[in-house]
Amino acid sequence: MNIQASRFAAVLLLLLAPTPLRAHHTGGALKISNAWVREALPGKDLTAAFLEISNEDHNADALVGATCKGIDTVELHSMREEGGTMHMERIAKITIPAQGKVSLKQGGLHLMLFGLKTSVAAGAQFVAPVKAIEGKADGKQ
Repeated sequence: MNIQASRFAAVLLLLLAPTPLRAHHTGGALKISNAWVREALPGKDLTAAFLEISNEDHNADALVGATCKGIDTVELHSMREEGGTMHMERIAKITIPAQGKVSLKQGGLHLMLFGLKTSVAAGAQFVAPVKAIEGKADGKQ
């Protein structure tokens, strides 16, 4: 992928609840939908966020990070099964193909939220700017 520009492609409004959440997106050809965050376990300062990202552009795009007030770190993660055991690993980017869609869901790609400054409980809200890179798909990643 040849990188054309780095930009903040979306702003997510995640409603923290055990049910699917609303998301708001501004700018670019990316559309965020079905966003939700798992309620944090008592005494834990981490949780995970899940959503769908659609790319209406003719060029591939990639999610490369996110930030959120009240959360120390947001990381991109993937899950894979190996020998009957699930393994989670941090990844550098999540590619969203041209005119395609990527689902961040339990047991697969997701956002890990570390260092929660407040409890993540049902009904809470926060805004998370999502950083993406825009490029032309050339078969390389």
